[in-house]
Amino acid sequence: MAAWKIDLVGKMKDLLDREVSLDVVFEFKSRSHQIDHSVSAHKFILMASSSVFEKMFSGSLPEGPKVLIEDPEMDIEDFGEFIFYIYTGEIELNNENVAKQAYMAHKYDVKSLENDCSIFLKQNLTSSNVYEFLQLAYRYNMESLKIDCFQLMTTNADARDVELFLKLSKELVTGVMDYCLTQPQPLAQSDPDFYGYSSKDPLLQEWREYGKNIYGLLGLVNHWFKVNSKEKTGSKKESSTLQR
Repeated sequence: MAAWKIDLVGKMKDLLDREVSLDVVFEFKSRSHQIDHSVSAHKFILMASSSVFEKMFSGSLPEGPKVLIEDPEMDIEDFGEFIFYIYTGEIELNNENVAKQAYMAHKYDVKSLENDCSIFLKQNLTSSNVYEFLQLAYRYNMESLKIDCFQLMTTNADARDVELFLKLSKELVTGVMDYCLTQPQPLAQSDPDFYGYSSKDPLLQEWREYGKNIYGLLGLVNHWFKVNSKEKTGSKKESSTLQR
């Protein structure tokens, strides 16, 4: 980062720390519905960082000096970190706050934070959190994270948990199916090229393992549609019985 940019960021942070000329207060209600938590900032800095804040403070009906936050997905601590990021470009992402920061970055159109959240999620993707991260990828349009999730589910059997897979939405399951169908199809014994390899050829072994993974994931997709089809059929029968 250029020296003048570092200096500017430092001055912006100093203005925030010293509470100089703050002109907007974001208020949060406590559990008793009393406003006893707030975060202050400078409108012009928020407007320069976010198209949403720009419309909020300079549109036909601009917000006043106090903004009440009543979003259940936002809390005072995470919002404070979000505002600090806007001033400094710095944030300590972790497994506890990344989903909320991604939510606020998406809601307020702060692209750099959306990208930072996507990078963090990609770097911390494992077989135990792949379904959670896949849902975040779809919710916030993180395309590269989607691909990483699909690839992990394809190559790691531990990432193909039946119980968790059945809880996915139809949109996500369809995405998994589309990914599988766009991948190179494994060699089958009926394929003429199959007999061009020795049974001990590493490439053939690799293709067999690849095929096992692809078909295993497609098997989960098929199972999801069967289970959900039965549930819908059962619901229709129950509804018909009640109507009688």
